[in-house]
Amino acid sequence: MRITSSGLRILIGVSLSALPEASSAEPDEPGELSEPGEPGELSEPAELDEPDEIS
Repeated sequence: MRITSSGLRILIGVSLSALPEASSAEPDEPGELSEPGEPGELSEPAELDEPDEIS
């Protein structure tokens, strides 16, 4: 499964748009949500796909 730069922008945009709602609703959870899975999952495919697109 390939992730294009536009696809990454959509994923990042969706997660960013979801975070302000969560932070305003429950201040304790956004910190937990931003740490465990989401950034790790988003950064790994980005690193794998960037060299792919260059080559």
